[in-house]
Amino acid sequence: MSNDTQIAKTGNNLSQPDLPKQPIQANLNQYGNDSTQIAYVQNYDGTINQTVLILPGCPVGGAPLVTQGLTFNYDCFNFFVIGTEQYTESSFIVPKNRALTESTSQEIKDQCAALTPEAIAIIKTYPALFCSENHHFATTDPDHIAYYGYVKDIKIQDNGIKVYFQILNQLPQQVLIDLSEDLCIGGARAFTELSRTHWAIKRINLVEVLERAGYRVFKL
Repeated sequence: MSNDTQIAKTGNNLSQPDLPKQPIQANLNQYGNDSTQIAYVQNYDGTINQTVLILPGCPVGGAPLVTQGLTFNYDCFNFFVIGTEQYTESSFIVPKNRALTESTSQEIKDQCAALTPEAIAIIKTYPALFCSENHHFATTDPDHIAYYGYVKDIKIQDNGIKVYFQILNQLPQQVLIDLSEDLCIGGARAFTELSRTHWAIKRINLVEVLERAGYRVFKL
């Protein structure tokens, strides 16, 4: 098992979900200093808010880290497209003039764009996609990876908006391009939202869209 958890590819027949209806006991093997596991979720339903148990990796020779329970709100998702960002650090910077200033409904801007403590608390409940700009405008390379996760914290700085994040899964960015209409991230034929650095919030159930396309966002 590698440190990066892959999104599990499933069949498209939603009438026969492959998740068990009852809890099952499993042995989880974790390797590496900074691995992350997600506990089993009984009767998973991506259309409702759920608390997901996050089990951080334990540093070698260190004390176990505190287990964290997160309640996700799947009504919306954070959508980050940041230059050539590789998301190898614990945070990244969004330019202030591209943070919730475009490709976001006025209703969400009114609620979240000021980044008050109350707004940040709401933003942190939304799942997130972490992307870098497409390599070829409206298309990209097969090995171009995007990430699914959540926002841990947000700090307003002189040089931009600093976003602390946690990655849970990864998937080819081309998948998002193929689903751009369903995810409301489309645009001109040769230029989409994945071609421009910005941060938007979409009133779309990201988990539902991905699962309908055959991609489960948690590998349990």
